[in-house]
Amino acid sequence: MIMCAWASLVVIGEEGFKARVKLIMDATRDVAKGVSQIKGLQLLGCDPLPHAMIVCFAPSDGADLDIYQVAENMNRKGWSLNSLQNPASIHLCVTLKTVKHKDRFIKDLKDVVEDLLINPVEKKEGSSAAIYGATGAMPAGPVNELLKVYTDVTLSC
Repeated sequence: MIMCAWASLVVIGEEGFKARVKLIMDATRDVAKGVSQIKGLQLLGCDPLPHAMIVCFAPSDGADLDIYQVAENMNRKGWSLNSLQNPASIHLCVTLKTVKHKDRFIKDLKDVVEDLLINPVEKKEGSSAAIYGATGAMPAGPVNELLKVYTDVTLSC
C-alpha cells in the first residue's frame, strides 16, 4: 500500500497532489452545504464545514426519518454510504470520482429524503436498515460477541 502511494506521488508530483486535494475538499464543502439545506437532515462533525473529505449526517431533531433507509435508497441510485451508530447516521467519503458527480449526489439525497419523509418505509427483516437499527438499540456486550462470531465465520470461509 505504501509503495502504491509513493508511486502515485512520483507520477503526479506534489503540485498534482495538492490540486487533487483542493478539488476533493472543495467538493466536500459543496456537498456539506447541500446536505445542510435538505429538510430532515443535519450535519455532524462540521463547524461549520468539514475539515476532511468526509460528510456525515443524521436525521435532524424531530424528523421522522430512518437514516439507514436513506442509505439503502441511495445505494439503489448507485451511491455507497457508510452507516454509523450512536448517533444513527451515515457518511459519504468524497473522492476524485465524487467531485464530478457532487450535484447529482445532492439531488439524489434530497429526492430520497423528501420521499421517505412523505412515504416512510417499514423496516424489512434482513435489510441493513433493520440490522443497524436493531444493533444500535442493543447493549455493547451482545453486539461485540455477535461481531466476533461474524468475523470468525467470515474469515473461516
